Formats: sequence, structure tokens, C-alpha cells
Amino acid sequence: MGRLIKRGDCILILVCLAIALGVFVLRQTMAAQNPIAYLQAQNQPRQAIDLTNDQIFSAAPNVMIEVKNNRVRFVQSDCPDQICVHAGWISKAGDSVVCLPNQIAVVFESGEQSGVDGIAY
Repeated sequence: MGRLIKRGDCILILVCLAIALGVFVLRQTMAAQNPIAYLQAQNQPRQAIDLTNDQIFSAAPNVMIEVKNNRVRFVQSDCPDQICVHAGWISKAGDSVVCLPNQIAVVFESGEQSGVDGIAY
């Protein structure tokens, strides 16, 4: 009876693992490049959120947002489903949380400027 895994199979598995590791490291590196959080509330101009100071602030009546350790989350909202509250902490470029009934969004973007309009994953 022959071997179940041949030499070519081992090489293919190692190449696939190397590619997966490379993609993971690239995504982590890109996400760590000085992310900036923005608050967009009810057709108002978007405002940068200061991530250096731990704070809890009101984004609208009955909507509280917490900033802690360079992360942001909805603490309280009067919307019926509480999806924004249950979403938890966001902290990486590309992350976002939206409260549709209150028309409030918190979006993390990369602090680095590039010539790329968008990235699809």
C-alpha cells in the first residue's frame, strides 16, 4: 500500500499555508496604520473622534458612545433591536457600526493616505 500523502501534496499544502499567512500578516499590518474613527450623525458633517482620551459621550438624545483604549462602541441606544450596542468594540481600519433608527454611524478609516479608492475583500 502506498503513502497517503505524497511529496507534491506536502509542497502544495505548505504553499497554501504560506499564502494564507502572508495575507493575514498584510491585513494586520494595513489595519494597524494609525486608524482614525469618525462619527457621522443625522446629516451633520462627520467629526473625528479623539481616541487618545477614554470618554463616554452623547451622539444624540439617548445614544451614548464609549471610547476606551483606542476602541469605540455604542453603550446605549433607544433603538428597538439594539444591534449597534450588541456589535461591541471596533478598532481597525474598515470597521464600522451603524444605528439606523438614529442615523448615527461610527467608522474607522486608515490614517494613511493612498491612491486607492477602495479595497474589496
